[in-house]
Amino acid sequence: MSEKGTSTIVTVLSVILIFILLLTGGWITEYSVRYLIYPWIKNISHKWNGRGTKQKPTVLPPIFREIVEYTRTTFHQVLTPEEIDNLINSMKLFAIDYEPDQQPAAVNRALHRISTLDLHHFGWNIGKRLKKDNPGIAHFLKTQFPVVFKNSTEASMKKKLKSEDGRFMIDIIELDKELSPVNLNKIIHSQA
Repeated sequence: MSEKGTSTIVTVLSVILIFILLLTGGWITEYSVRYLIYPWIKNISHKWNGRGTKQKPTVLPPIFREIVEYTRTTFHQVLTPEEIDNLINSMKLFAIDYEPDQQPAAVNRALHRISTLDLHHFGWNIGKRLKKDNPGIAHFLKTQFPVVFKNSTEASMKKKLKSEDGRFMIDIIELDKELSPVNLNKIIHSQA
C-alpha cells in the first residue's frame, strides 16, 4: 500500500474513533449527570434547605383523647353534635400546629348559656395541655367562636384566659390535675 492510502485509512479510522469516543462520551456524560450528579446535588440541596427547620408534629399528643372526652362531655348539652365534631376537628389541627387557609368556625352562633369567661377557661384548659401559648389559644378561640368573641380582640383575650373576675361555670383545671368534664346542664338548671 502506498503512503497516501495508509494515511487515508488512518484518517478515516481516526475520525471513526473520535466519533465513537464523542458518542459514548456524550452518553456517559448525559447518564452520569442525569443519574449520578443531579440526584447527588438534589440530595445535598434538600439537606441544606432542611437544616435548622423544625418539623411540625403530625401525630396527636397522648393527652388528646382526654381533651376530646372533656370537650364532648362538657359541651354535650350546649353545642350540637355537629358543632362538637367541628370543634374537635379544629382542635386536632390546633394540636399539630396546622392552620389551613380557610378553617370554618366550629360554632358560628351566639351561646346564651355560657359566658366568654367559660370559653376562656376551656381554651386555657385544653391549650396548656397541648403546650400552646396564650396568643395561640386566644387565636384558636377567636376563630372557632367568632360570634361569641366578635367584640373581643386576641390581645385582650390572651390576658383573660385564666381570669376569675366574673361569673363562670368552667373552672381552670391546673396542669397537675386530671382534666375532668364540667356538667354544664346541671349547673345551668341549679342556677335557674
